[in-house]
Amino acid sequence: MFAVAGHKEPSVVFIDEVDSLLSQRSSDENEASRRLKTEFLVQLEGAGSATLVEPAKRVLVVGATNRPQELDEAARRRFVKRFYVPLPDDRGPDPAIPFAHFDNALKITRATVAPEDLVGYEAWDAQFGSARAS
Repeated sequence: MFAVAGHKEPSVVFIDEVDSLLSQRSSDENEASRRLKTEFLVQLEGAGSATLVEPAKRVLVVGATNRPQELDEAARRRFVKRFYVPLPDDRGPDPAIPFAHFDNALKITRATVAPEDLVGYEAWDAQFGSARAS
């Protein structure tokens, strides 16, 4: 995947639920899983990096997760920018979409995130999230 992205640059590699691939390593983890994570981290480290032989590839790697606290520390370090995207609310600007659309959606949709989970996300953001310019 990373080789193809580098060959087809500029490229974006989007990894949804990145925690499923790069969860914290443990002593009871099987060897195949450990090797897969190690190789993935090596490739992630090299994406967009320059060497003496080859200039930097224009490859952007984006990972998304609902469980950032389960990411391996080495994986977290490799994702240089980290942003918490809070749930939408009625205070945001969002002028392109009328509020009535959200209101209609709320009538037929149930919450998918428990309030106690938000506390964990916000704590993770406070500890590891990237600073934002105001």
